Amino acid sequence: MNKTVKRAFMFFLCISFFPLEGLAQSSWKSPEYKAESYRKVMVLAKTTDELAKRQIEDFTVRLLMEKGITAIPAYSNITDADISTEEKLIAKADELQVDALLAYTVTGRNTQIKNSPRLDAHLGIPVRVGIFRGFLGTNVSIAGGTKSVAVVNVTASFLQPFISEHAMEQGP
Repeated sequence: MNKTVKRAFMFFLCISFFPLEGLAQSSWKSPEYKAESYRKVMVLAKTTDELAKRQIEDFTVRLLMEKGITAIPAYSNITDADISTEEKLIAKADELQVDALLAYTVTGRNTQIKNSPRLDAHLGIPVRVGIFRGFLGTNVSIAGGTKSVAVVNVTASFLQPFISEHAMEQGP
């Protein structure tokens, strides 16, 4: 029985130092896989709200730049005249050296009511009327409580419509 206890103890010690989940995980990458290289990626948020458009595009451009991908926002590079026809859009994309487009589309909006813990202050003054005593005042909310939250559903699409023959001949 003594050997069994020692073996069980050693087994649990090995498991604690060498977790089994790390040994079971593996990843496979095809030897033929080659990551795409893009000159630039344009980020486009399809929404009528200009502030939201700028925030989404700027945030995404910043994230892509941090990952080493050159990206530009559409709001500062594309005008309505540039997207009037497909040929004009492709010509503008080639002029900007854009190979791909990351497009955000708003698919739905709704409002939800969220409750959070509430902190109140009791403000008032004590009042005495004859033999009766009371308190006149109110509760003032300092933080928390019920809030109306706007929820926006967005889908992202990665498109490569801007690869022209000229760009394919020259390479990245």
